Amino acid sequence: MKSNVSQKEGILERLKTFKDYTGMSLNKFVGCINMDYVTVHNRFRQERALSLDTVVNTLLAFDELSPDWLLLGNGEMLRINTPNGSMLNAINILQKSLVVVNSSLENVKAELSKR
Repeated sequence: MKSNVSQKEGILERLKTFKDYTGMSLNKFVGCINMDYVTVHNRFRQERALSLDTVVNTLLAFDELSPDWLLLGNGEMLRINTPNGSMLNAINILQKSLVVVNSSLENVKAELSKR
């Protein structure tokens, strides 16, 4: 059985992964979960222990986030059958596509500048 500390560390890492997946700044994320910036910032930096409030507020704010994944690491991060889950997935795909397009444009610009 995992220790309570390693379980909390796993939840914290998954929470960070989800925040990164949304593409939100920490400030925007904190606003969505209705918590104090400094508190969440310190928890993300492991300067304060992860609290139940942080976990519950996150799950309440993002219905697309799978509780099984966040709490236990089981299954997929998103519950795709929610309106927000489908939208976040589409946004993530679009963001990745934009990165590829921007990279291609930069390559073309570099080639053109050589001429």
